[in-house]
Amino acid sequence: MISSRSVPLRAVAGVAVAALALTGCSNRPSDGVRAGESVVSMKTIDQTTKDCAKYVQNPNMPANQVVATALAQGAVADEVLRRTNRSVSHDELTKIGEMNRMDVLIKDSKCRVLSDSVSKLVHIATNDGQDKTLKEIHDVDVNLNPRLGQWDPQNVVAGGVSSLSEPWSGSQQ
Repeated sequence: MISSRSVPLRAVAGVAVAALALTGCSNRPSDGVRAGESVVSMKTIDQTTKDCAKYVQNPNMPANQVVATALAQGAVADEVLRRTNRSVSHDELTKIGEMNRMDVLIKDSKCRVLSDSVSKLVHIATNDGQDKTLKEIHDVDVNLNPRLGQWDPQNVVAGGVSSLSEPWSGSQQ
């Protein structure tokens, strides 16, 4: 059941602060994000970035990191849902996305995956509460392809340089 109140995206990030961490390099170069058994390929991240860059402009990070962040949140949510034998319906994801002003993503079939990814994490946080969600998320090992930078658990984003030859200067706690 969906709460009638909107859960701001910043609240979801707050729920996940310090819970997600980069635990090493991606298992395979073709993996973009691996969260437990949930995997998002680099091909998916690259294609979604190409298709959706016009919607995910952020002056503080490149489009591929915005896309990787959303898809990583979705992969973590998929893993939590899998481990707890739960699911979230297409209609529920639509309602959550609309409540969080992601209509433009929902309406674009190639970009809906971004809204759905974030909405899954919102669904879990709304239903489980902060403490339980933090524990569930903390139990998921997250690996990010170094080409996307590193996982910043402080801000729950993929960040930093996207080069293997340059160290990342962001926070890692």
